[in-house]
Amino acid sequence: MDTFSYVDIFATKALEYLLVIVFLVALMLFWRAFRSATAKSIPISKQAQLRQAPQRWFAIDDNACYHLGHGWVIDDGNLLRVGIDDFAQKLLGPIERIELPQLGATLTQGKPGWHFAVAGRRVPVLAPISGEVVAVNHALLAEPQTLNNDTDASWLIKLIPTDAVRESKSLLPADLARTWAMQLSERLQRGMAGELGVVLQDGGLPLPGFARALNPKDWFATACQYLLIEPDERE
Repeated sequence: MDTFSYVDIFATKALEYLLVIVFLVALMLFWRAFRSATAKSIPISKQAQLRQAPQRWFAIDDNACYHLGHGWVIDDGNLLRVGIDDFAQKLLGPIERIELPQLGATLTQGKPGWHFAVAGRRVPVLAPISGEVVAVNHALLAEPQTLNNDTDASWLIKLIPTDAVRESKSLLPADLARTWAMQLSERLQRGMAGELGVVLQDGGLPLPGFARALNPKDWFATACQYLLIEPDERE
């Protein structure tokens, strides 16, 4: 009697193990089929673009140093030329109006230095370095929509630095800025998911104003998060 009970129990366990193995194999086959179907939903050319895109999403100027708040600084001899980087421009999209500080005003590194009017909101941007404002780009004030990544033409202000040697330690040279831009691109790519078609152009580049594509209901909060603006600094 005991012998037969042992055999019955062994047979039952063997059947359970077999069922588990069959289930796991079926699950693996289903998962492979699902991934294949998902991959086929995006054209092959688009898949290749998305794999390569983060490496070229945001331009970096070899002559500029970059602040984590997305402002850049270029040495113009006794003066420093200041602007916003390609990431911030694509993040915000078309700019309706630029509000720059007055001549003689003193900017403080890491504090709001100027504002952009975008989609009915007033967006502050952090000053990348401290100093006294001695020039503003009147051409951009007249035509803010021409703001682009040409650092020769798209500078916002020029200033006399307060302590450039010390504060330059908080800036990224071009080589480090490229690594940083790549990290930002990868972060964006992970967060795009369902918004992929809205955020990316056919060429695999983020659409101008991609903050609104990522978060239509509160794009301003998304923009401020990337621009390192604290809640009490928001407009």
